[in-house]
Amino acid sequence: RGYLSLTQGPNVVLFSTTKTEKRKPLFKWAGPIAETRHVLLAKKSRSLTVDCFESSFKYKVGAIKDDAAAQLLIAKGFDAAKIDYGAHGHALAKQLKYDRIDIWAYDEGVARWFLSQNGMNNDDYEAVYTLSVADMYFAFSKDVPDHLVDQMQQKIDSIRSTSDAQKKSQYDEIIEKYY
Repeated sequence: RGYLSLTQGPNVVLFSTTKTEKRKPLFKWAGPIAETRHVLLAKKSRSLTVDCFESSFKYKVGAIKDDAAAQLLIAKGFDAAKIDYGAHGHALAKQLKYDRIDIWAYDEGVARWFLSQNGMNNDDYEAVYTLSVADMYFAFSKDVPDHLVDQMQQKIDSIRSTSDAQKKSQYDEIIEKYY
């Protein structure tokens, strides 16, 4: 819903959004905020292997519609009609747990958070393939005034910078605490 709202406006900002080549011209951007790693996540006990992207075609893959990982799957040649779309991360975590999907395409950190929120042990799951490593941003609908996007960018830049007396920036402290 958030991504759909972002595409339609008016005056929408979405935190956080992966900036991909496909998405770049669609929105206004402030960031980067953090790095994201989109992976294919599977149960270790299933011993699934994805040596190359095409070898993922034989598995039942779950993703969230319009999520960056779903868009990456399709851009790399995965048949969109064969993706099992879940409404949200909780649903896909449970589908993975109960073997309704073989692989979950998603941001690894967020997927692992959903696994733990659903009482699942992260040690039982592994990334079997990396789709991409990219930066996450605040994405603004095109109608948001440039000066507001510029103000956000200035604030992001200010927390990323350090003074001579600082060993770490505010940004580094935030990343250490939450990532």
